[in-house]
Amino acid sequence: MASSLTVSGTFPLLVKRTKCLGLVLDNSLSFLPQIQQVVKTCMFHLRTIKKIKPFLSDRDCATVLNALVTSRLDYGNALYVGLPRCGTRLLQGIQNASAQIPQYVGLPEHCEMVVNKEDCTYEVINKKDPSDKCIPTGAIL
Repeated sequence: MASSLTVSGTFPLLVKRTKCLGLVLDNSLSFLPQIQQVVKTCMFHLRTIKKIKPFLSDRDCATVLNALVTSRLDYGNALYVGLPRCGTRLLQGIQNASAQIPQYVGLPEHCEMVVNKEDCTYEVINKKDPSDKCIPTGAIL
């Protein structure tokens, strides 16, 4: 394939996809090969984690999930902005599947979560003793 682009009098070789810093870049910048690679790798790790889940505490399971799955979803996620829904739907499916693996116990009964919608923050308060902190049990941190 002839290229009209020249660099120092030579024609560079054009490729359909390349890998840079662990991200798969294709010539149309659709990032579909990158998303497919992330989904494939994350599904492998999710299946493996599901097999060893009976031998892990909930906290350890959450740590393994964050290390192997969530970190892969987060890496390079700024590149996914503005992509078609078909690509992001695959990534959302991985995130949903990873959320189902650990058992989340939640907040103790005497605690309540108050959400401030204006600045997208939340606060967990102790209904019995406001000076005492509430810590979620079994939460994915």
